[in-house]
Amino acid sequence: MAQNSRFSIKTGLMAIGAIALMGLGIIIYVYANVGVGSWDVLHASLAEYYPSLTIGTFSFELTIGRWIMIVGVITVFVSQLIHRNPYYFLSILVGIVQGYVTDFWEMLLRKMHVIEWIQMNVLTRWLGFAIAINALGFGISLLIRSKFPPTPIDTLTMGLFKRLNLKFSVAKYASEAIAFMTVFILNIIHGKPFNNMGIGTILSLLMIGKIVAWSDAFWVRVLRLENSPQV
Repeated sequence: MAQNSRFSIKTGLMAIGAIALMGLGIIIYVYANVGVGSWDVLHASLAEYYPSLTIGTFSFELTIGRWIMIVGVITVFVSQLIHRNPYYFLSILVGIVQGYVTDFWEMLLRKMHVIEWIQMNVLTRWLGFAIAINALGFGISLLIRSKFPPTPIDTLTMGLFKRLNLKFSVAKYASEAIAFMTVFILNIIHGKPFNNMGIGTILSLLMIGKIVAWSDAFWVRVLRLENSPQV
């Protein structure tokens, strides 16, 4: 979708809600432990392999949220190589906010013992997975509809969408596949080819594009937005 420079309270609230949904989805994804979506496999694996950065006497913890920020900056620059759109450099700020929101959700869900409940048995893990993938899909489509800059991950999706003239759902599949191959190579390097992967990873790869499309239709109807065939 083309960006719109005219923001409003409504679009601002949509963006906040979208980022909150995506942050919640990411954390539940990771702790449901049935296999997370491709990008979140990457974030979780990086946080596991490189949990901190030490420079001299200074040590900096690298949480999942902070890896979201780092990967986000790299992804925005890569997306610019595919389809140049300086507006999407603002997505770096969205990625930073998303990283902090994700870490906030992790802290909150731990204090409320929700993570313990999700990990209680197989049924609760798969219920958590279902909540996570829908929270992510609804969040992605809502952020796009808000006309705010997309997440760094979705700048790559939008680059593929524009450059290759694909449907948005197909471009989303393509970006997920790129992340999947990247983390698979990273895991092989560390001797854990399928680290943080599982049946849920494959299901996410197959389903996330459709969920984004379905949820876009939901937001159009509920929020009375202008319809668009692009998602």
